[in-house]
Amino acid sequence: MVQVCFDFDAIDRREYHRQYRETNKARIAARKAEWYDKNREHVIERQRNYYASHRDEQIVVRRRWKAANPDKTKAVNLVRLAIDAGGIEKQPCCQCGHIRAEAHHDDYTKPLDVRWLCRRRHRRHHASLAS
Repeated sequence: MVQVCFDFDAIDRREYHRQYRETNKARIAARKAEWYDKNREHVIERQRNYYASHRDEQIVVRRRWKAANPDKTKAVNLVRLAIDAGGIEKQPCCQCGHIRAEAHHDDYTKPLDVRWLCRRRHRRHHASLAS
């Protein structure tokens, strides 16, 4: 049996991988997106199974989020009600034109002032705000 010897310890390895992830963000993101596209049905099935088996926990999490974010909850509910009443019409994504788009609030104090983004671009937008 051949043994592989590393010249650096675990800390150096972690630093190497951190630097690799930092310098190759676009490449890693592209590979993740490619993997997700190939495995979309599998991922969705796993998510459904998880939520089905952790339903009570998810209810608690949602209630806690709503209590911590009353302005966001109110804005989302007002948009939903306006769509149901016909006051707002769902639009395609403003960036790519995808038909299934979500309402994005740039300012929660203006609950009916929304931009329509597809799920992918909506998640990316929020991820960019967090970083």
